[in-house]
Amino acid sequence: FGKRFTLHAPLHATEGHVKKAIEAAAGLEAGAVGLWSMERLQDDKSAMLWDECVRTGAEVELCAEVRGGMPGAEADGVNSHHPSSGRRTSDLEPSMAISSLGVKWTSLLAFCEARKEQLADMTTKEVCGELMRETRAKQCAYADLHPEMFGPANVFVSHAWGYRFLDELVPALSKWVESEEGGAEGERCLWIDILVVNQHSSGVLSDEANFRAFASGFEGVLQGIGRAVIVLSPWERPAWMGRAWCLFEYHVMMARGVRHSFVLPPGDEERFVQHLEEEGCLFLDVVSRLDMAEATAFSEFDEANIKRMVIEELGGFAPLNTAVIGSLREFVLETGLKAKGGMGEDSEIDFNLARLCYDLGLYEKSLKLYEEEFARRIKRFGNSHASVASTLDNMGIVYQALGDFKKALEHHQRALDIRVSQLGNFHVDVARMYVWIAKVHQTQGKNQEALETYEKALEIYIPSLGN
Repeated sequence: FGKRFTLHAPLHATEGHVKKAIEAAAGLEAGAVGLWSMERLQDDKSAMLWDECVRTGAEVELCAEVRGGMPGAEADGVNSHHPSSGRRTSDLEPSMAISSLGVKWTSLLAFCEARKEQLADMTTKEVCGELMRETRAKQCAYADLHPEMFGPANVFVSHAWGYRFLDELVPALSKWVESEEGGAEGERCLWIDILVVNQHSSGVLSDEANFRAFASGFEGVLQGIGRAVIVLSPWERPAWMGRAWCLFEYHVMMARGVRHSFVLPPGDEERFVQHLEEEGCLFLDVVSRLDMAEATAFSEFDEANIKRMVIEELGGFAPLNTAVIGSLREFVLETGLKAKGGMGEDSEIDFNLARLCYDLGLYEKSLKLYEEEFARRIKRFGNSHASVASTLDNMGIVYQALGDFKKALEHHQRALDIRVSQLGNFHVDVARMYVWIAKVHQTQGKNQEALETYEKALEIYIPSLGN
């Protein structure tokens, strides 16, 4: 070992393991030992190093990354990431030590109260700048200056730095914490990057190897925390959806099976629910157009490397886009179903949620919501209104998805009859009814009926729209 060596311990090594290593270190005449926390260092040499340190002992210098990152496990706890088990280091990306601390929820509230005038109207990025000024002398993370405010993180917070810290980010988290209190065990400790990551060392990511090491260490921390909350604001076009780091965090959640949920700041959720009552749903259209390829980062270097990693690991952006879109749709559905009980007869929420259920493949639930909306529209508008035809049309589409072609044709035909009575025989909306009827015939293999019905639609489309 020479006069000095570094002991590499797994990220999830317990405090007990560290204490035992330090206690055993007294007899080794190798000088100080730097003890660093590293994820998934599992080759035979690391195992030998660990065993040799415990066997012979050494004077150990406990580095800040370990002091800040060790969870308070029992001294005799079993380390499932012992270096002699699992894959070899050569099979894995090297990783960088990332703090696994989280700010205690009560400490964060006290922090905000004490600084409400100083941080008023500031974005999270601007708050980060304030904290960097306070930590510049020691070139450390804010958590290193105030360790009493932090504990082992049990919730990871994914957010955009453009959010206003006191007006959007913290109120959203407050709402989430309140909703989770029934199942909470102990205090929430939130991993918030501007508080636990040393922002002065960002230059360490200036080459691809270090960037990958940081990303690998970050993945280990997020997987170890195991729970994430994603803050969305503003509701109509959440900034989170356009930030490369945020979507990378989601990629890690998806790849590592991290349980996660979305939350809106209180004011945004109120406006969002009101929007779900209106005809059409702008938010769902925005979500459907999400494209990771268009996401940006404050650093062009970070942006390029994040996108490169996603392409290498997933083969492109489409799988990530699909996963994010699906999760956001589920969030909209859950939010809408909770809110719809208190809405009036003129609300469009059932229609919008029925569309959403169809997009998610929840056909039975979609049909039930359409049936409720159909009854409401009949009561409000009568049997021959355009909105009634629209509901019948959509019910026909759902019946087709369920394989009930008879009911699909019945509903499309009723919608067609209303359209003809209201618009005449040669309106494009009538042509669209013929197209849906033709699709039902085609799905059943009744190609002649399908062809004849498509021709009826074409006879309307060409004079109306041209060739």
